[in-house]
Amino acid sequence: MSRVRNRLALLDRSRAAKLRLSTPVATFTFDDFPASAYAKGGAILEEYGVRGTYFISGRFLNSTINGIEYTTAEQLKLINANGHEIGCHTFDHEALGARPSAFARATCQKNGAFLRQIFGTTFKMSSFAYPYGDVSPRAKHVMSSQFEFCRGIRAGVNDGMADLAQIRILSLEQYHWNPTAVEQAISDARGKSVWLVFLSHDVSDSPSPYGSTPDQIRRTLHALKQAAIPVKTLKAAAAYGGIYES
Repeated sequence: MSRVRNRLALLDRSRAAKLRLSTPVATFTFDDFPASAYAKGGAILEEYGVRGTYFISGRFLNSTINGIEYTTAEQLKLINANGHEIGCHTFDHEALGARPSAFARATCQKNGAFLRQIFGTTFKMSSFAYPYGDVSPRAKHVMSSQFEFCRGIRAGVNDGMADLAQIRILSLEQYHWNPTAVEQAISDARGKSVWLVFLSHDVSDSPSPYGSTPDQIRRTLHALKQAAIPVKTLKAAAAYGGIYES
């Protein structure tokens, strides 16, 4: 049933926008997010002089689940101060595809209120990622009415008319990791109006199936550098693509 919902959601192109890129652009995104996504992944991004987008679910704060430590308020303040983007991943981290609109709105409002307790009353998130990538036409409509950019988990590059309510990704997750395919996608993007959005979770030498090793992050960044493709946060990449004024 979830597969049908997700396919139906792809048919809704009401938030499609034309990319006006003079060069391709790339974005690194981390979901949930484990502390290592910044402690190790973010450190590597900063080595290369770039920043990423971190999607937070408030209920994971200060938690350790299945041996994975999640972020803290102190780390959230650090990544924000260092120029990375913090995006919404709902508070509860429950799949939205089959849930009513009221739940989808409420869990995001709860996440926003939680983050305003940390950052102050003016803090606002522009980007959203669907938990588990589960989306339906209803959930897509609700989320895209609250956030400028909604990222899914549908594989592919964003080119031509990009769907800002279901942005496509290239997985850097361990169970999907295909360095040849990633490097080919980067090579193919040269000289084109293409937005490459990468997805991972934890970053360690022994990552979960949904995470990456430091070498995978570095290898991808090296390929992007060799191709002269700039790396920006989700919000900054959209502005760079001429589809959003920051």
